[in-house]
Parts: sequence; C-alpha cells; structure tokens
Amino acid sequence: MNVVPIPQRSSNLDAEQALLGAIMLNNEAYDIAIKAGLREDDFTEMAHAEIFRAAGRLIEGERVVNPVTLKTALPDVDIAPNLSISQYLARLAVEAVSIVNVPDYADAIIKEWVRNEFSQCSQLYAQAAQMRDDLELADQIEEIDARLQAARARLAGEDADGKSFAKVAPSSLDATLKAKSGEKAFGIDYHIPPLKQLIGPLMGGTAIVVGGLTKHGKSALAQQISRGAADEGHPVFYYSGEMSAEELAMREKARDTGISVKRQSEGALTDTEAETLFHASQKVGKLPITVQDRRCTVDQLIAQVRALKKASRGVMPVVVVDSMLLLDRNRFERRMNEYEFADYVMDKFKATARSLNLPVIVLAQLKKNTIEKDRRYAIKRDVAYFKQAISRRPRASDLYGSVEKHADHVVIVFNPEVVLKDMEPAEGTDEYVFWEDVLSSVKDRAEILLSLSRSAQWPARRTVHWSGVRHHFAFQSDVQRNLF
Repeated sequence: MNVVPIPQRSSNLDAEQALLGAIMLNNEAYDIAIKAGLREDDFTEMAHAEIFRAAGRLIEGERVVNPVTLKTALPDVDIAPNLSISQYLARLAVEAVSIVNVPDYADAIIKEWVRNEFSQCSQLYAQAAQMRDDLELADQIEEIDARLQAARARLAGEDADGKSFAKVAPSSLDATLKAKSGEKAFGIDYHIPPLKQLIGPLMGGTAIVVGGLTKHGKSALAQQISRGAADEGHPVFYYSGEMSAEELAMREKARDTGISVKRQSEGALTDTEAETLFHASQKVGKLPITVQDRRCTVDQLIAQVRALKKASRGVMPVVVVDSMLLLDRNRFERRMNEYEFADYVMDKFKATARSLNLPVIVLAQLKKNTIEKDRRYAIKRDVAYFKQAISRRPRASDLYGSVEKHADHVVIVFNPEVVLKDMEPAEGTDEYVFWEDVLSSVKDRAEILLSLSRSAQWPARRTVHWSGVRHHFAFQSDVQRNLF
C-alpha cells in the first residue's frame, strides 16, 4: 500500500507564547485558560505543552508559577536554538503584558488544533481509499469519525471532556421550572398522551426502540410521533426502508380525513372527498418532514442526519429509522448475521443521538416465533384457547440482537386483533364462534408496552383505540378531532 504522508502540524506560536507568559505573570491565567476549554494536547509545540502541564502541577500543589519554579518542575526539553530553558521562560515572562486576552489566546490555540485535526483526517481519508482490508478500513473510518466529532465539539465550544454538575444542575432546574410554569416544554411534545405517560417527551441524546410484529402498527406509531413533533415545528428526518415517501404522505392524509390509502390509490372518491383530500394535502405539505426512501447504509444515513442537524438552526430535529434491518450493508457489515447487525446499528445510532443531542427512534422487528400460534397439542380450540393465544406480551428480549442494551426506552406495539385474524377458523364451525367472541373483545384496540427503560418505571402498558383505516392510535382527547 502506498502510504500518504501526514503533513506537519501548523502552529500559532504567538498565541502559545503569550498565554504561557501570562500564566507566569499572573497564575490566575491558568484557570482562565482551563475554563476556556484549553488542554495541554492543544499546543502544537511539545515544549509548550510540557510548560503548560508543569504549570498545572505546580498550581495544583498550591505553589507559585514563575520562571524559577517552572525550571525545576520541567523535564529536559528542547526549547529554542541558542536559548536555555531558563532564558526562554524568562523571555516569555518579560514579554507578557496582562491576562485580559487569555481567553482569546486559548481560543486561537484551540482553533489551530481543530485545523490540524481536519488536515490529519483529510490525509487519513486518502489513506483509507487505498486500503483493501475491510476490517482495517472500518477501523480507520471509526477513528476519523471520532476525531472529526471531537473537533466539531471543540470548535462549537462544547465541553468535550464532560460537563460538571456545577454547570448543568442550575440549567436543568431552570428548564424544569419553565416546563412547570408552562413557559417552555421540557423536551419535544409529540401529542400522544398514553406514550408520554410511559416515557415522557422526546429528549436530546436518547435512543428509543419501537418494536413489533408485522402489521401490529410500529410504523404507524413512529409516523404519529413524527407528525406530533412536526406539528410543534421540529424538523423530522424519516428513513423509510419499505414504504415510499408518497405512501407515507397518503397515510398522513388518511389520518386527517379517514379516507384510506387504498381508496386514495384507486381514486375511488366522491367530489367532496377529493376536495377534502386537497385541503389535507396542503396541510401535510407544510409539515417539516423529510423522507429518505432510498436504501442507505448506516454511515450514509448518519451523514444525512448530521446535515439536517446543521441546517436546523438550533431547533432540535427528530430522527426515525424504519427499520434497522432495512438498511443497506457495506462489505464489512455483510459479514454480520441479523442479530449482530441489529446490535451494531443501535450502537451507531445511540452514539449519533448523543453526539448530535437529538432523539433517534429506531424501529425493530420482533422474532417470528414471539407469538406462538401453532398449538398442536391443544385438546380443543375454544374461548380459553384463543384467549391464551393473545395472553403472551412481547418483551425487549424478543427483539433481534441485544438492541435493548443501547436503548433508553424500548416500546413495543401489540395488536391482539392481528394475532387472532391470523388464526381465523373455518366459518360456520364451533371454533369460529369461539374465535369471533374473543375477537370482538379486542376489536379496534391495541396496546403500547414499555418493555424496558433507563428512566421510567417498567414494565407498563397503555390500551389505546386503533384505527386501521387512519393508521392512527387514538385516545380520549381525539374525540374532539373525530379520530376516536
């Protein structure tokens, strides 16, 4: 492999020298620099990093920092041609003026570090293009992504090394008091009261898994969350690996009008219904929802999410991935089985939620044998038999992979009506009468299960009304909207 040479690091010597001189002039400058986010690794000159480190050790030991004390605390370092360490330190101290500009010096040093990181990453990308080993390439890309995220955080003035309780305790209390007074909601409201009772509002940095069997309504719940957040003005990025953007738009119009997607597709409408759909289309068209219905890899999708975050101008976006097993795979990912890939996807999206401070909702399929419908050893198929068939609620452990270990909440949609319809006996038999009796008791009802949570009490569940035509989970407050 042809190795692309890594360029020499550029430096801002004037800023580094001025800052070190200011520390010797007034030791408070060290604390000011630290509060500005400066780290010893930010210095491009190794000798300057050693001086900064030595100054920190002296200050921590409650000793005065000056050219004499620094000289004794420093290891053997090369400073400058024709200058001893004592002479160099003395010159820095003499040329120092004040500590007023220390934050500016620190900022200039940090930005030079960011430029160097970007330059290094550019060269690493060039090296990656020549790699032929998939594992080596994946490791290289992970390293580049991590370095770029760190550089982005430093440039934005974020606390890459953590946030103290002294800083976040007052700000979090302020947010809570604002929410209590109704001045500002804490998190993102998505207008689904039963779900909010279980997990609260959507919070930045959280990863939520919505699981369910086919046709149980997990996509409908994710779309309803998206709609609620969009109605509140939050941009939504919806990855749809199965349905087209047009079908998703039709579902939203079905939610508002009660005109099914099937009838919309067939054009079987009255003039009044066509006008109703026209107005609904105008309303839906104003929602800040972007749908990506082209298959993407995990990395391609995360790159699009980052672009959305940048374009959101301070408004927290919501990301929905429908679903984790409907993502394309690169050569490295194709080596994974479905369980390994599911775990890998959740790990990546949890990291994305944290680094970009936004909520990510990932849809997950339950294992096919979660609801056992083949009861070959049953003596008879009576009411008890059909009730038993819908008594087993899915759990987080029924999801593909160990995705629950990365999730802040695991929500599962369970629709007993779907389970029973898949067991329909022959019409006219005694079994059909028993089946119909049990079916009527759960008709148009579904359950939202909180199967696991890091911050809420679980397990817990809420029973809601389900409208298959509208693809909508309804509750008492929906009566006024004619959706219940």
